[in-house]
Amino acid sequence: MKRIVLLVGLLLLGQGVSVMAQESLYSFTMKTIDGKDQPLSEYRGKVLLIVNTASRCGFTQQYKGLEALYQRTKDRGLVVMGFPANDFMGQEPGNNEEIQQFCRLNYGVTFPMFAKISVKGPSTHPLYKYLTEFSDPPGPISWNFNKFLIDRSGRIIARWGSRTAPDAKELAAKVEEALFLPSPAQAGIAYNAHTQVELVSEVQSVQPGGRFHVAVRFKMDPGWHIYWKDPGDSGMAPAIQWDLPSDVTAGSIEWPRPRRIELDSLVNYVYEGEVLLMVPIEAPISLPAGGEMVLRAAVRWLSCEKACVLGQADLSLALPVRREAPLPDARWAKAFSKARKGLPQTKTEGGAQ
Repeated sequence: MKRIVLLVGLLLLGQGVSVMAQESLYSFTMKTIDGKDQPLSEYRGKVLLIVNTASRCGFTQQYKGLEALYQRTKDRGLVVMGFPANDFMGQEPGNNEEIQQFCRLNYGVTFPMFAKISVKGPSTHPLYKYLTEFSDPPGPISWNFNKFLIDRSGRIIARWGSRTAPDAKELAAKVEEALFLPSPAQAGIAYNAHTQVELVSEVQSVQPGGRFHVAVRFKMDPGWHIYWKDPGDSGMAPAIQWDLPSDVTAGSIEWPRPRRIELDSLVNYVYEGEVLLMVPIEAPISLPAGGEMVLRAAVRWLSCEKACVLGQADLSLALPVRREAPLPDARWAKAFSKARKGLPQTKTEGGAQ
């Protein structure tokens, strides 16, 4: 896989498109305040509130509110993460040991604190380059105690400045909203490369010997796109590798009509917003009723905006096996209908569309 990624990256760079090495927030490994390596991937499925902190700032008292928020919500999945930084008028001069002691003695901080980094300027840590580039709105850190809220799938869903306190109604409401949603593992959803991806079915169950459609559903962040089967002058089409039960077969991807876009001298064919790539599935007549059929798919794609990010996700979908004819899954009925209407028209013998 590494070789394939490298070749794709070289191809895109040759076309004047940059490919980012970091795929998501979970790609970063940070140093804790006591010097241990902490992969952020271990926080997958948690809601994160990331804050750049300082010990001698007018907003330092927010440590108290951050700790209270953490204690109130940690059992439901919120993790507050403090990143000390000395980027604003020298208001965090201490070393990691001094910062840790200050936080414990003065504010009883128990939420994870990380080693001192830079969050602004030429020495900005890559994590904060990522946060400030891909948040909405993007832009540099304005002062100490800026805040980023990350949902359970690793997506930046909100950003606040220093004056928004940890107990502000706006912040509390957004945290509650993020905590209410299930983790990606529970929901069968992946979020990667600025794209939400999941495996969905048009039916609620499987009938032995039946034929139905599933789809890989892509929902891109605003401004981002993925590519059609024939991407054009640059890009890479999504690919699906199936892992299916014995005698279950999957057909080819049914590609909806794409949108043509032009960038400088390049022409590409893309999908934006939401798209379903439908695939027909055939179940054998020997499939035992009363059990479960589990479909697994390894999906690879390329998401692009100003830069391009390689995405990958391992998806699964479990459907009960029943003797009676399956009912449509109402959750996805409109999406499948729209996807079918978006398929290229085939000509009849008389040439009519």
